[in-house]
Amino acid sequence: MINQRQERLFLGAIIVGSLALAGSLAMFHRSSPPAVEQHIRNNLASMARCSLQAKGQPLQLWVARSPKERELGLMWVQPGEMADNQGMLFVFDRDQDGGFWMKNTLIPLDIAFIRHDGTVVDIMRMEPLSLVSHTPRESYRYALEVKAGTLASAGVQVGDVLPVPGDLLNR
Repeated sequence: MINQRQERLFLGAIIVGSLALAGSLAMFHRSSPPAVEQHIRNNLASMARCSLQAKGQPLQLWVARSPKERELGLMWVQPGEMADNQGMLFVFDRDQDGGFWMKNTLIPLDIAFIRHDGTVVDIMRMEPLSLVSHTPRESYRYALEVKAGTLASAGVQVGDVLPVPGDLLNR
């Protein structure tokens, strides 16, 4: 049999539990909905730029020097935002062996991996939104991304030397 003290403790526990549940539900309903995924991207207008001649074809390039600029690359850039003669030059402080992927990149791209002396060591085509890693067969210091077909139309091949601007060369 339950005595009066036990009954009060039991009722108190029920009341405290109910209040806690009500408070949790109220907080749940007041909380804001989950954040919509933001398309974080490079601010192209504020990035450094350079020009490069790819076998006589002039290219206007955004220069990605910082780790964050290199990480974001051309992610979320719309096809209409990038002219056929534009692209991005990724500049590293030392030779690299890792690959590039196309996560959140909407434009099909060519990538040329370039040694410290400007020699092209590999060229690959990358498909939009692909998570496949494109890794060159040799180390590189620079990576050049342009719209797919640009390098072929300029006649750029593995072994060619691209004139990387002097202030970036051997950096």
